[in-house]
Amino acid sequence: MSRQATITSEVNISSINLMNKKNVLESTKEVLKKEFVGIDSIIDDVIHSIESWYIYPQGQMRPTVINLWGMTGVGKTSLIQRMSELLDIGNKLFRFDVGDYSSGDMKLKSEFSTKLKNNENQPVILMFDEFQLGRTISENGAEVDRNGLRALWDLLDTGKISIINENYYTSKIISLLIKLEYCIQNGVESSNGKITKNIKTHTGIFYNTIQKGRKTIIEEDGDGEGNVDPSLFVPNEYIYYIKTLSENPYLDTDSSIKSKLMRMDGAQVIEFLNDIISRNSKPVIHDYSQSVIFIIGNLDEVYSMAGVVDPDYNADTFYAHSIKITIPRVKGALKQRFRIEQIARLGNVHIIYPAFSSDSYKKLITMELDKFKKRVKDRYDFVVEFNESVNDIIYKEGVFPTQGTRPIFTTINVLIESYISKIVSDLILENLSADKIVWNFLDNESKYEITIVEKENKLTTKTYNLNLKLDNLRKSTKDNEQAHTAVHESGHALMACMYLGMAPEEVVSKTASTSDGYCRIKYPDTLTADFLKRDIAVGLGGYVAEEVVFGKKLLSNGSQTDIEMVTEKAISFIKTYGMNGFPILIGIESEKMNTSHYFENKESNKQIKEILKDSLKVTRKLIKKNKTLLLKMSEYLSENSRMDKIWF
Repeated sequence: MSRQATITSEVNISSINLMNKKNVLESTKEVLKKEFVGIDSIIDDVIHSIESWYIYPQGQMRPTVINLWGMTGVGKTSLIQRMSELLDIGNKLFRFDVGDYSSGDMKLKSEFSTKLKNNENQPVILMFDEFQLGRTISENGAEVDRNGLRALWDLLDTGKISIINENYYTSKIISLLIKLEYCIQNGVESSNGKITKNIKTHTGIFYNTIQKGRKTIIEEDGDGEGNVDPSLFVPNEYIYYIKTLSENPYLDTDSSIKSKLMRMDGAQVIEFLNDIISRNSKPVIHDYSQSVIFIIGNLDEVYSMAGVVDPDYNADTFYAHSIKITIPRVKGALKQRFRIEQIARLGNVHIIYPAFSSDSYKKLITMELDKFKKRVKDRYDFVVEFNESVNDIIYKEGVFPTQGTRPIFTTINVLIESYISKIVSDLILENLSADKIVWNFLDNESKYEITIVEKENKLTTKTYNLNLKLDNLRKSTKDNEQAHTAVHESGHALMACMYLGMAPEEVVSKTASTSDGYCRIKYPDTLTADFLKRDIAVGLGGYVAEEVVFGKKLLSNGSQTDIEMVTEKAISFIKTYGMNGFPILIGIESEKMNTSHYFENKESNKQIKEILKDSLKVTRKLIKKNKTLLLKMSEYLSENSRMDKIWF
């Protein structure tokens, strides 16, 4: 075959391989979009980011670094694991939890030596999870030394890390060296390989002595072969380890090692052993430049809502907040945790996961119920049909907007999976042959109604009690506590409509969370001085509503959070935003703020108090003027647990 024909053949083979890999990536993308909900754009970005690595990893001079940021349970780790399975490289995926290596020394390097053995110069996937835990800047701005993670930064930069390959033989020689140095420090002397002074100290270090009557028996303290000569400065049991590590071709037998030692004094032996250790402890460069590295973590600084565990918070509000997070904001958050040169090594591929929207949660619930239906059909040979009420109760019981998928999975396990065995048992005991069961939730009774459809459409209905953990807490109790909350939240809602000019998204007087109720308002992205002042008045609406309806003596402690918030807003108005007409940043005198803040607080505190007094005056006037409307809203919320935007 001619040279030209050979080249043409190789190009054709390469072209076929390229198209095959592109097709695999495309099919992987489609499967991932079917299996994961709410992250189609994330999947597109991940597949696009690994494409050149997957097709031709040998062309990389350094690793491909991809950063995935998102709240817990949104599918960061599981997406990469599933993707590697679909690409048939699951055995080339290596996961490291950064939290495990944030303390101690050499641990990550040691893990590399064991986990990645025989994977150098290979197209592997390295996944560093919980990356935020490896912070090198503390919360107060001080540097944190992370010895165990130093190798990671070299890996991100060049894909190469140096590892000292210590082994059993090296450790034995190090142990010998330590013992001999101790002997010399304690008066042991030697010449021509033999101990000339203080042999008793040397014997106590290296041998076990057993007293049998008047006779002292000396045994080797280790795994020697019993060839004991206590007069030797280097015991015979170590000859094998020295021979194994010696790189000198003339020292490749036991006799040659012994002969050399017999020509040495103590200092020369120490020098000889140090040389062996040094030669065998040289760092070896390990090359992972053909890898793709996934940095996975959660940054509370950008996902500010991540700490909220309230199941009554609106998922769409969190989603709307999360899709506004940008790469500059991510890098700003990273700056609070890592040094600038470290952030630079993370590169610019930052893929930002959104929080799940309510629609995504609903799709996830439907997807999981469809999987359940298939399992039931395969195992029991009857069809399950879920009424929409079942999906609704799973959403109400299982959705914590900042916690992602995991609460959904556990809720389905408790509310669905655990009931199928009861249903099947009843079918067997009552000799019912089901073709289909229709699964319905009775909201007023907190029960499942299961309709069993037999042949010829014969129907049998059974009910099963549910022990709901959250939804029962949201039901209207029409008691004094709910009435008090109804008045309080109606005060906020009234002020939002009358003074802020914004209808609340929802007003709630009974929740499943730690708060008794809330009034949710959708704020604009930019807050003006006028808006902020009006918002302070809205924040005082609950306090004033209680005062007007119940009197000052019956004010509740429910206004504590409101008072904190309006105080913070008034302080920001003056000290941070300079909205009083004097643009200056005011803070508490400290060394840290010495070059960035003005420290005079007497006048600013007076202005803050005036803002709160004026806002309180406006709020009292408006609520008293609209007391009839306040009472009507309160009456409705005393009987019902929520009031939606359409009401306004």
